[in-house]
Amino acid sequence: MELSQNTDTLDGSLRFSAHTRAIASEGAAGWVIADAAADALDRGEDVVSLCLGDTSFDTPIRITDAAIRSLRAGRTHYAPVPGTPELRRNVARAQNRFDRQDWSADQVTVFAGAQNALFAAVMTVAGAGDEVLYLEPWYATYEATIRAGGAVARPVKLSMDAGGARLSKESILAQVTERTRAILLNSPNNPGGYVLDRAELETVASVAERHNLWIISDEVYRNAVFDGAFLSAASLPGDPGAHDHREQPVEIPCDDRLARGVDAGPTLGRRPSPEHGPMHAVRLADLRPGCGGGRAGRGGR
Repeated sequence: MELSQNTDTLDGSLRFSAHTRAIASEGAAGWVIADAAADALDRGEDVVSLCLGDTSFDTPIRITDAAIRSLRAGRTHYAPVPGTPELRRNVARAQNRFDRQDWSADQVTVFAGAQNALFAAVMTVAGAGDEVLYLEPWYATYEATIRAGGAVARPVKLSMDAGGARLSKESILAQVTERTRAILLNSPNNPGGYVLDRAELETVASVAERHNLWIISDEVYRNAVFDGAFLSAASLPGDPGAHDHREQPVEIPCDDRLARGVDAGPTLGRRPSPEHGPMHAVRLADLRPGCGGGRAGRGGR
């Protein structure tokens, strides 16, 4: 069978939803290259794929052994929707060590992968017709992630001039409207490689406080910072004269990949968020693929 020209019908009769076409983006199409490389490898061709952020080494044995022990111990059943209590406590402790905030297990929701956590965060704070700002250059899935729930994706331009400020308050405010609900950050950035410094994060925070916006902080590459210290958006102090910044961000480290700094093998996305945020996140977690905190997800200390 062949799709009709507008790709919304099959043989002119059965109809597909136009929604998936509406959320398509050039960035997400980058996976076509990865798939082509995988097909070439399957044919026995000598291919070196540089298109995805995967490592050239396998998950460390201590992690795979722990997963195997967990499975053999009977951890093969459905888990609590937000993740097992032990895993959520360990995530909160790890996050507390990282950004010096007082996160609790009740503020943690575990997802099956960082992308699921990011999708849930956007869906939690932005609905149909709302707008989400995101900084360029952006990760391949950001546009589709924002548009999947009907929100509008609005990019914020950065200046790449040597010696100048990359991110200005004016560039953010130029994209803010009455429909804006959140600012999505990716620092360290993929594919740009830049890391937002304190002044830039404070610029974002000041706009968020002024317009009552959420900050979604995707920090999946934070363990890849080797030059200087990484600063999380959640670690910034709030403005005493404004809404408490500690209640503002939806913090998404979406990190660890079951091992700090290891970007290979099974992944868990974890989403610490402000008070009352987990109640909304769990509603989305009910619909996710599987239960992220159950089978092999004990979490490291």
